Amino acid sequence: SARQGVKRMKNIWIYAEQAAGVLHPVYFELLGKARELYPQENLTAVVLGTHDANLLISLEKSGVNEIIYAKHNKLASYHPDYYATTLAKLANTYKPDVIFLGATAIGSELAPSAAAKLQTGLAAHCVDFSLNDQDLLVAIIPAFGGKLLGEILIPEKRPAMATVKPGVFPRISHQTAE
Repeated sequence: SARQGVKRMKNIWIYAEQAAGVLHPVYFELLGKARELYPQENLTAVVLGTHDANLLISLEKSGVNEIIYAKHNKLASYHPDYYATTLAKLANTYKPDVIFLGATAIGSELAPSAAAKLQTGLAAHCVDFSLNDQDLLVAIIPAFGGKLLGEILIPEKRPAMATVKPGVFPRISHQTAE
């Protein structure tokens, strides 16, 4: 088991949604929550688009450990199939444990499309997360019109995927990300 010997470092991805080279604020919210959940793990920003030096600088300053930047002319603006296919190919190649996406107009379409291509589980519109005693991500979602909170666990399929509506978590500033 992973508990014996050296524990493998987890690879946690945060989808860095951007438009015209500007990061969506939900990226910083997801990054803050991911760092809180996984203080010692590898956090990777994943961005799709065309080359943008300023966007790369923003990602570097955000405090992630790694950046995966998929650049192609077909990714210049959001296209559901190109984006989902690219995200799925990246995930199949680099094998992240978890992928967090904002439940924006784009993220709400991209996440289920990519999850279907990856044949993995997706917890949508989460309001919180925790880790269980097996170190697995537990997604907290509102149920029955928000009267109850439900827990979603993706026990075996990887990556576990989750979306969060913008504004649910506080946004980290560039300064606190050091």
